[in-house]
Amino acid sequence: MHAYGQPRPLKDQDALRKLVTQQVKLYEEKERSLWDQSLMAGVIDTELQAIVGFKIPIERIEGKYKFNQNRSLADQQGVVAALERSGCPFKKAAGAFMRALFLKESV
Repeated sequence: MHAYGQPRPLKDQDALRKLVTQQVKLYEEKERSLWDQSLMAGVIDTELQAIVGFKIPIERIEGKYKFNQNRSLADQQGVVAALERSGCPFKKAAGAFMRALFLKESV
């Protein structure tokens, strides 16, 4: 998947603080995070001055799909059958997609 757009600097310090805080909460382990708002307020302000934030409004997305096209017909049939037997609606949908796109009526 590729997303295309023109990057724009994020100049609003409050927006940058919010963005970095969200990323820290998402990607750092809670016990090891140094991004504690109450204990590290002065340090956080200093660190934010060294961070350049930016936004990229997405203008275009390009993607490719890979559903075992490079595998043998027998492998494809096995994958489709397993996905269609699944109790997961997403897996069933993937199996139906593969059947319609690659296998037609061969399974």
